[in-house]
Amino acid sequence: MPTDTRPILSVVILSVAGLALSLAGLIVLLTGCGGGQAEAAAREPDPAANPKAGVEVSHWKQTGLLGTRLYGLIVQQQGERISATLYALEDEEGLVIREKESQGKFFPDKQAILLPLYKPAGLTAEEWVAEGGPHILVPWTPNASTLSGTLKDLSRTNLYTFARLPTPTPTTGLGVVTIGH
Repeated sequence: MPTDTRPILSVVILSVAGLALSLAGLIVLLTGCGGGQAEAAAREPDPAANPKAGVEVSHWKQTGLLGTRLYGLIVQQQGERISATLYALEDEEGLVIREKESQGKFFPDKQAILLPLYKPAGLTAEEWVAEGGPHILVPWTPNASTLSGTLKDLSRTNLYTFARLPTPTPTTGLGVVTIGH
């Protein structure tokens, strides 16, 4: 009695086709979708392209008001591009980071860094501020020894003073980043 091998052959052909599609998808995923190296390089700044445009990092710790939640700032400047990150700190010496609070953006027209607080994903900093979202505005002076920030919220206003820390030596611990000075 002859056996019909067509169903087995169909399964083998479908399996090989599925494997080929999976490999093609994996190749596309690994090589990246759209754009080549030149496009990626154009999107991301390359510090090596201009060695004079090194990144300057400064560390700032909130002063005064003991017993309240302390904040720290890490500001990065590369040429005219400035970014800042606001962190909640542990109440210790140096800059002991507890958690990230906000990613800030520098606005040249205001000469200030805007740090949106509790901003939902999908909104820009500008949209969040326009909707009355809480934010801290820190006028930026690169060579200053202190910075003053103002919390702007519909329900309250608060002032923060940040003192520049000496050039730190970063160290890491279990789950915390410590920047001693």
